Amino acid sequence: MREHRDIFTDEIRIPDVVLRKADDAFARIQKEGNLEMNRKKEQKKKKRRNFLRRQTAAAACICLLVAAGITATAAIHRLWSRGMQGTVRATQTQQQELIEQGVATVLEETESPENLSVTDGAITITPQTVIVDSHFAHVSFLVEGYAPDGNVEPAFEFTEAWLGEDPDAENAQASINASFYNGIVSDENGNPVYEDGTALESDGDGRLISRYQDESGRLEYIVSVHSSDPQSSLSGQTLHVSLSNLGTVSKAEYIPAQEGNWEFAIPLSDSDSTVSFPADSPIDGTGFVLKSVDLSPISATIQYDADPPGEIREDETGIPHFMGVVLEDGTRLPYLADGGSDRYTDETMTSACTMSRFDRVIDPRAVTSILILTEAGTDMQEVPLRRESVSE
Repeated sequence: MREHRDIFTDEIRIPDVVLRKADDAFARIQKEGNLEMNRKKEQKKKKRRNFLRRQTAAAACICLLVAAGITATAAIHRLWSRGMQGTVRATQTQQQELIEQGVATVLEETESPENLSVTDGAITITPQTVIVDSHFAHVSFLVEGYAPDGNVEPAFEFTEAWLGEDPDAENAQASINASFYNGIVSDENGNPVYEDGTALESDGDGRLISRYQDESGRLEYIVSVHSSDPQSSLSGQTLHVSLSNLGTVSKAEYIPAQEGNWEFAIPLSDSDSTVSFPADSPIDGTGFVLKSVDLSPISATIQYDADPPGEIREDETGIPHFMGVVLEDGTRLPYLADGGSDRYTDETMTSACTMSRFDRVIDPRAVTSILILTEAGTDMQEVPLRRESVSE
């Protein structure tokens, strides 16, 4: 038996000045409330079993759905799952492009569902969609056989993820964010709305009404991980996910309903579509200088130099916050960042790094500027990128 390890990380903290509504914060708290509960719990884990085995589908998919009259060059892929479309929003064209690039994989195209699913008791869990770049990976799981009554939040009692075969290896650790998809997304202004664009509603007790179940009454669980070290990469690795016990969560308290253990080993694609932008741009009002920006369709990794060296204050690193991007057609996406981490990368605190996942897919080649918010600032700074020296 192996002792459960806490591998959760803090999300990027967004200053109050950019919070658009109190409902925004409430929706985020509800969506990720079970993470706080997991952070406080430890238990002995059951023996690992029922690993999912399959080969990585990085270059091509086995199942091609070709509509009548469409040429052989127009391969049609299955769309992402509902929960993945809500977690990382993308048009059908963007979904198709990422599948063709190997960044996204719809597992039903590479394996039959019965080979993917793990059943314990009456509950069957099936991994559906995987999206990965160098630093972030998202996996959606369809959960069948469990549907809690009323306006309550479903939760696994324990969620654990690690890279490689040895969960106790130093390089196996990964930061994890996981929750059941609740049907709530952010609009273009960062305000929470339902996935169909309608305004949020509350029940008779004043609690936010979430839409966890799909039209068939099924649930979907989203596991997102990112590498703790900006120099490491998730590409080509095997992600192990362990889910234990199902129930509900209220006020960070887990209420058990069904015992069980579901284990998966998921190969991650080694494809990547990161675009690198070298830089040498001071951030106004700070001692930080932007040195490089790596953008993929689903994340940003930003390197800074600090002169004078940085200082960590209570609950603050002083590192500027990445917020969003500006595209070459003038489109601004100021609330693109949807969590991640920031850290100093050396003991002298003269180098820093921010890693941020996105709430939607972008074309990194179309980005002309990034939007930065400093802890002391009230407005986002637009920092142009040196596109003439872009590398992929």
